[in-house]
This record gives sequence, structure tokens and C-alpha cells, in this order.
Amino acid sequence: MNFSLEYCNMLYLSTIISDAKNIVEFGTGTGASTYAFSEAIKLTNGNLWSVDIAECKTVRNKYVDNKNIIFVQSDSVEFIKNWNNGNIDILLCDSDHSYERVYRELDASIKYNPKIIFIHDTLFGDYTIAPPYNACVDFSKKHNLKFMNYDFQHGFGVIIK
Repeated sequence: MNFSLEYCNMLYLSTIISDAKNIVEFGTGTGASTYAFSEAIKLTNGNLWSVDIAECKTVRNKYVDNKNIIFVQSDSVEFIKNWNNGNIDILLCDSDHSYERVYRELDASIKYNPKIIFIHDTLFGDYTIAPPYNACVDFSKKHNLKFMNYDFQHGFGVIIK
């Protein structure tokens, strides 16, 4: 998939502006968000945990010398249940795009007080609402958070306090 410049810029700039130190990415995939975060953490001296159920060997090999990126092959919810690295500055949910998975990732992560939560693929290709969008709405209401959605790159949601 070809990721848009807006998508990568949003991740990059948000990391720098928030001076993010702990970033967790659910869904390594082809590595577009990994790349945006990796460039930004050079400036913030942060760390990125990139979690995917698949091995993502090609992406992992690109960053073999970067000690600030930790690749984890794991179920995202199981990974975050065992998180012990303090609060999360930025969380990106881009793994399984079902309502249940996105909601469980968000719900398991909330205790780490993420400053910014990004959710990819909130819209289908025809710009109709996809399951992650509904998970964001329900989660945001439950925790009294603000949810905004952008209609680029198959929908891109942002949750903040």
C-alpha cells in the first residue's frame, strides 16, 4: 500500500511536537509508520515499540542498527497487558481492523495514559465508516476523550484528552 505524505507527516510532526519518548505501534505492516516514527525519534531521543503478530522481517531488517526501535512479534493486546515502560506518549492502532480488536487495544492501553492515539483505516475506500471508527467513538465516549477523524489514507482517527 502506498501511504500518503499527510499520514507520515502527521505521525512525524506529532512525535516531534509532543517530544514523544515512548511510542507504541500496533501493526508494523509494510513499515510506513515505522519510518515516520524512526525519523522523528532521532530528534526526540525516544523509543518505538513496533508490534505485529507477523514477523515483518523485511521491515525489521531495515532498522537492524537502530537500537531505539524494538520489534515485537506478538498479539497487540497481550503485549500491552505486559507493558512496563511507563506512560505511552503516542499509540498507533493499525493491526486487525475489526471493531473488537481496535476497542480491546484501546481499552488495554488506556491505563498508560497515551497523550495521542492514532487509529488507521477508520474509513473504507468509498469513505463510508469502517469498524475502527465505531470503536473509536465508543471508546472516546466511555473515557470522555475527543475523537477526530480525517478522510485521507482510508481514514485516520485521532483521540486526545
